[in-house]
Amino acid sequence: MDKKTIQKNILDLEYKKLLQTQNVILLFGTTSVLPLISSFVWYPERLALGLLLTFLISLVAYFKYKEIDENLDNIINKIKGL
Repeated sequence: MDKKTIQKNILDLEYKKLLQTQNVILLFGTTSVLPLISSFVWYPERLALGLLLTFLISLVAYFKYKEIDENLDNIINKIKGL
């Protein structure tokens, strides 16, 4: 195998790994609604805590998602450049 094929395979594997990580981050971000729901149902007096947890988890998930999305775009550009 030539060097370009090996490099492309390495980039493909890295792309798949980041794609799986991005899926986990999406799952993490969507499950951030659970603290909000539980604060409504079980602890109405702690609604502010539920909102804070939901906001923090969603914020972390959003920024991590954007970071991974940029990395995926960079990998695609590297593959096109080969």
